[in-house]
Amino acid sequence: MKFVRYWITFEVGASVLPLGVGDGCGVTAYGRDDALLIVNAKVFGGNGLPEIVEMIENVDLSTLDEGHVIPNIGDVTVRSIWFPRGF
Repeated sequence: MKFVRYWITFEVGASVLPLGVGDGCGVTAYGRDDALLIVNAKVFGGNGLPEIVEMIENVDLSTLDEGHVIPNIGDVTVRSIWFPRGF
């Protein structure tokens, strides 16, 4: 099965976002539902997701913030959170 890269942004005022997630969250998964499961489990501790503002499928990495996101992404080729690191 092929992996898909997603870039997810959340409503900032919806809840307290974990450190580093205010800019967005990058995840590679099997599909949309899998991506949401990974983010919920790893970033939000299984406590549910805040409101999603945008979820970009097959995100072009070159469109992400060159000053902060791009230099700090992890491996986008494996099923995992690649931004922010540490999840």
